[in-house]
Amino acid sequence: MANFGWDLAIIAALGLFGIVCFKLAYGLGAPVWPKQFATRLPTLPWLSSGEVGELANLGLIAAILLVLLVLTPDANLLDLIRLNWVDALAVVLIVTAGVTLYSVIAVRKVRRANFRPGIKKTEHNLRLLARGYRFYIGYGAAISLLIMAIFGITVHQIFIDYDRFQLVSTKVDAILQELRGMDDAAGSALQTRFEVLFGTQRVAEGYILDQVNSLLMLLLCVMLAYSIVYGTSIRQVFAEEALHVLRIIVAILVAVCLIYGCAIFFTLHINFVDNLLGQLGLYESRMNQGPWDVTQRYHELIAELSRQRGIFGFLVALTTGRGGLILVTPVAGYFLQSMLSGRGNQQPSPNTGTK
Repeated sequence: MANFGWDLAIIAALGLFGIVCFKLAYGLGAPVWPKQFATRLPTLPWLSSGEVGELANLGLIAAILLVLLVLTPDANLLDLIRLNWVDALAVVLIVTAGVTLYSVIAVRKVRRANFRPGIKKTEHNLRLLARGYRFYIGYGAAISLLIMAIFGITVHQIFIDYDRFQLVSTKVDAILQELRGMDDAAGSALQTRFEVLFGTQRVAEGYILDQVNSLLMLLLCVMLAYSIVYGTSIRQVFAEEALHVLRIIVAILVAVCLIYGCAIFFTLHINFVDNLLGQLGLYESRMNQGPWDVTQRYHELIAELSRQRGIFGFLVALTTGRGGLILVTPVAGYFLQSMLSGRGNQQPSPNTGTK
């Protein structure tokens, strides 16, 4: 978890910037903004119900990113930004432009239609709405950048694992090349090299699994967020369209995990293990000549590689690593719902104000 302190500082800075921006939006856009975007969430001494919703939304996304950083220990925001600072700057500009366009469209939509009941459609109120949206751009940009960071960290970790696999795979090829030159070696000498080969293969296989695990960690975080949103009063913050988009995102992530996992299994994993099995199989007749303990160990390695090759062995290996955390999602989701809502099977109220 290198640079974790810097990552915390980056997340805190974005979070603080977002809080300041939505406070300015609600403050300088008052009394229109607190009424237009009120929810049924409780108010706080220094926050209206709408601001409580904005804070909950910001906190939830920041928490997802923080958990993901813990679960992907090799990727960090500081290195991601430092290595891709031009792309990072482009993302900031594109996100800001997109949020600005959204804000302009939102004001025009109200201008063509109406405010919520209780707010008169006057030019003064429209100017207050537009003024608030000018500062809301900062909040929307902070939210969007945190979301982009979530996906960026996931992809960064996958590339790190792939590069490490390629490095270890090169070592495996070197050991296989060495074995080809041991034509006159005794069975015990060959078995010693087989043990080194098997240990190196397990390291390489771990990096293959980690490429899938990193995507599963993103799915885990999103599923936990989904459970919180749908199981607590935070749901009132979101428009029905946003909740529908969240359901679509979860479904897409599940599909992507399945497709990506199958692609890794049928290409990288199968090819890597089959190559080892094919190479080790060339020595079967020599290894069957004994001594018996060498012969037994040789066949144990063949059996283990054959087990790893199958889909069941691949799935078991996934669940024994970080990917096994996905199995606790239902329990964790239920616990978080109970802890945050403090109620049983309460039906959430529909959203009453949207952006």
